[in-house]
Amino acid sequence: MAGEFSRLLRRALTPEQNHEMLSTRPWNVGTEGIGFPFSPLAAAVAVTYHRTAARALWDLYESRATRLEPLYAELGQEVADDIRGYAFDGAKISVLAFHPRSVEAGERQVVGTVKNALIDGCKGRGITLTVDAENPDLVFHVRSYEDDRGPVLTVSLDLVGRPLHQRGYRTQSGEAPLREDLAAALVMLSRHDSRRECVIDPMAGAGTLIVEAAHMAQGKALWTSGRAPSAASHPLLAPAFEGLGKPLFDDSKPPLYAAEINPVTQALLGRSLETAGVLPQVTTYAGDFRDWDASVIRDDARARGYEGGVILSNPPYGARLDMPLGELGDLYAGLGDFCRQFPGYRAGFLIGEPNEDDGTPRAYLFQDSFGGRPRITKPLRNGPLRALFLLYDL
Repeated sequence: MAGEFSRLLRRALTPEQNHEMLSTRPWNVGTEGIGFPFSPLAAAVAVTYHRTAARALWDLYESRATRLEPLYAELGQEVADDIRGYAFDGAKISVLAFHPRSVEAGERQVVGTVKNALIDGCKGRGITLTVDAENPDLVFHVRSYEDDRGPVLTVSLDLVGRPLHQRGYRTQSGEAPLREDLAAALVMLSRHDSRRECVIDPMAGAGTLIVEAAHMAQGKALWTSGRAPSAASHPLLAPAFEGLGKPLFDDSKPPLYAAEINPVTQALLGRSLETAGVLPQVTTYAGDFRDWDASVIRDDARARGYEGGVILSNPPYGARLDMPLGELGDLYAGLGDFCRQFPGYRAGFLIGEPNEDDGTPRAYLFQDSFGGRPRITKPLRNGPLRALFLLYDL
């Protein structure tokens, strides 16, 4: 995430702005987040272009209170003294809890306490906030994590108003969908060089990996189908969005290849590619990848000036799609045969580990069937499932 953000800042901002943004190293926020010094410019770049993050938050307050009464008193006073301008008169708010374990109370009680502190603290400054969970102007997150001093509760403003993966181009998905931010992370982990390498997904599903590879190569804005981050209309933050939204690397359009065997999912694939604006860039194959002529792909990519490439896929692993282990093994072996027709390329796969006591971890089954040894083995999560990302040199 940090590497992607630095790349975006360097392209979107001036050298002077970048010096200020990048002079402080990012820090860990719990086990799954990174922090940067807040500025409206950096926030605008993040919520416009950053593809591997799940959320974009402005951390406002921290508390080490473990009981509700001290939490309310401390937070209410900080809100009353705050002059940063994130809250405005008449704003409708919603407060969401994400495991606020540092406080000895239930989630609903913590949410209610934070909500009252925000409303009462702002009221002391002449700012009226009302609660509207269905159509809020401001969405606040309450979460706990551990730092070097122990548990801490953080109250943050959601700069988007929704999860970042809800980009808008995938209106429907196949049977085992891959979240958009995770797909973008797989593109990053594959080290795709969009100037020299094509991307091939032999089991494309609704096209999430292909779209994310295309958009990341161009540095396209996250949002399609009329969607926009809430920060873009925020009175304090809106000016920072001026000039943003155009692709940052508009000349980077690597060839993309996608195969899908299921006719229903093929229709979803075409719809996603069209909505995302990448359909002219993608060559699709309607059928089993094992029948796909690899020489046609290689020759086409070479004719466009691309000598290498990345094969990237999220194959079935029997958790959401009920496939017998023998059939999975044959499928993985077929993937190995297909990939070895692309010498010099790399191949990356997300393989899930279903919470089943069947004695056959899918990653072991994949590696045994695919053949060879992965260069990278990285633990990830695909929703509730543990997973591994495996990257091979071919």
